[in-house]
Order: sequence, then structure tokens, then C-alpha cells
Amino acid sequence: MVPYFGHHGCKQFIPGKLIRFGYKIWCLNTTLGYLIQFQAYQGKGSVTRPELGLGGSVVLDLIKDLSVGPKCRLYFDNFFTSLHLLDNLTARGVGAAGTLRSNRTDRCPLIPPSEMKKKDRGHIDHRYDKRGKVIVIRWHDNSPVTIASNVYGVQPVDKAKRWSNATKKEIQVTQPAAVK
Repeated sequence: MVPYFGHHGCKQFIPGKLIRFGYKIWCLNTTLGYLIQFQAYQGKGSVTRPELGLGGSVVLDLIKDLSVGPKCRLYFDNFFTSLHLLDNLTARGVGAAGTLRSNRTDRCPLIPPSEMKKKDRGHIDHRYDKRGKVIVIRWHDNSPVTIASNVYGVQPVDKAKRWSNATKKEIQVTQPAAVK
């Protein structure tokens, strides 16, 4: 979000954010933080692929001019991630991973978040799609986290240090490879 307080039709207002008024700009960056590609948000009419929604359209628009190969990996947050987008990227040979909103799992038979909260910290539940290309993982950290990927899976399971309020010390919890 680029702060802007003047009058303009493309200005956005997002309540609860640090920068509430301004221009929303979608960015594609390297892991070192270099900006590769960007696109200004222009309203709901900017959805180029309705079957993928706004987030999926933005991702595909940002990478359309790049020569992405098998070594390329994309990481995005839950606004952009959907199983349809991961299927599309898999068909293009692009690896991707991202957090997934619970309502975008397309009825994947994972343990519901309400039941996952009752499980021990570090509990992992996962399912593959019919072709075995995309995996959806639900992991209980402080709260249930849902991850989707066409590159990473659960194995190798690693250990992560977390603070436990119950024991007042650091504990080791299991962590899937897709989170690491």
C-alpha cells in the first residue's frame, strides 16, 4: 500500500491496516527483496481470469512475462493461494506454496480447524489431490495453519522451537517441510 490522502478514484481504504489510505500495488519480489514486476490495483474489473479470482489473476499476470522454469518457486499468502491456481501453475511447470484460507480447500477432507485446536501442538493432517501433484496440509502451531503446495510435502518432518505458556519454557514441536 502506497500512502496517499488526496482525492483519486483508484485510492483504496483498508480499515485495520497501518496504512489505511492509498494505492494498492501488487509486487513480485525475489527472496532478497528486489522488485521484479509490479501492477497497480485498478478495481474489481481487473480480474483477467474469473475462474481463479482476483488473487490468482494477479499471480498469473505478474509472471506472464517472466521465463519461469523448474527451479523457480513462488510463495504467496492466503489472499492469493487457491487450489485452482496451484493446478494452473503445476500445468505450467512452476513450483508454488502458500498459506490457504480454510474456506478455499474445496471440501478437502482435512480435520476442521475447530477440532484441530483440540489436538496437540505440532499435529499434522494432510491430503493430496487425485493426481498427487498438490498437497494441502493443516498443521497445529499456535492455531491451525493451512498450507497448499505443488512442490513441498510433509516429509521430512522437522522440529521447531516454540514457547509454551503452560510449561513456561521452549518446547519442540513437529513441523512439516512445507512450513520450513
